[in-house]
Amino acid sequence: MAFELYQDDLNTSPQLTYVDATAEETYVPGELLKISAAGTATKASGTDAPVYLCNTRKTAAAGDQIQVIRLQRTHKLRTTLSAAGTSLKVGNKVTIGADGLEATATTTGGTLELVTIIDSGKGGSVIVRVQDADAPSGT
Repeated sequence: MAFELYQDDLNTSPQLTYVDATAEETYVPGELLKISAAGTATKASGTDAPVYLCNTRKTAAAGDQIQVIRLQRTHKLRTTLSAAGTSLKVGNKVTIGADGLEATATTTGGTLELVTIIDSGKGGSVIVRVQDADAPSGT
């Protein structure tokens, strides 16, 4: 499962925008993205702080743009766990899976704050909020 917008604490519509894509990168809806050193959108993973949620399915060519949702701290996202998270607790911050489509059960350097744990098994659903790596939980 990919990330999907679950709730906005402010009950506003998500902010759609277009950003420059990385040439030859394949994008899928629900993938978390960051901005690369080249200034183009690329997959977020591990301890990256994601900025966008991809809203496009395509393999980009040079000069292409993709539609994305600009992530805010008020957004809650639903996704799945790439590994069992039986020791996870609400408030833990976990990392982003290598595919940019799931949360991991790793808490070191995590940027996804667990808001709700629906199922802690591998592939289980969780609700997360994007955080900066150094931000305290609950902000």
